[in-house]
Amino acid sequence: MRRGSRRHRVMRLRRGRDYGRRAGQSERGSGTVLALAILLAISSLLVAAVLYGAVVIATHRARSAADLAALAASARLLEGDSPGVACAQAARVAQVNGGRILACRVAKAREGTVETEVGVELPRACRGLGSARAVARAGPPPEARDGPPE
Repeated sequence: MRRGSRRHRVMRLRRGRDYGRRAGQSERGSGTVLALAILLAISSLLVAAVLYGAVVIATHRARSAADLAALAASARLLEGDSPGVACAQAARVAQVNGGRILACRVAKAREGTVETEVGVELPRACRGLGSARAVARAGPPPEARDGPPE
């Protein structure tokens, strides 16, 4: 086997000796790969942060819609309307605030105590998680229900 032959070069490469390359040349381009990996990691974190923010906003929207819907239903009950009318008002208020009523329970119609559950759709990218939900309860304070203190 002659030194310059092709087979001689192949044998040297198989043994782990790389005489044909300069020192450090085998790592050429590794900085680019590392930079791309770092950019991918940063991009993934940014996307996750944006999606988390969207879920938090939807949750706040659901809480607000549930609170306002419960207050509207409670006001209707205190005006003397039936529980059905009060829950219909709660559904309208929830819809105006970007949600939908999942449940409307009238605990004590005479006292005006209502509990509503509202759901708000998440953005398209988060739809696999379901919807943001919130429960709110509204009615007069306990001292107003029991009468004036003695």
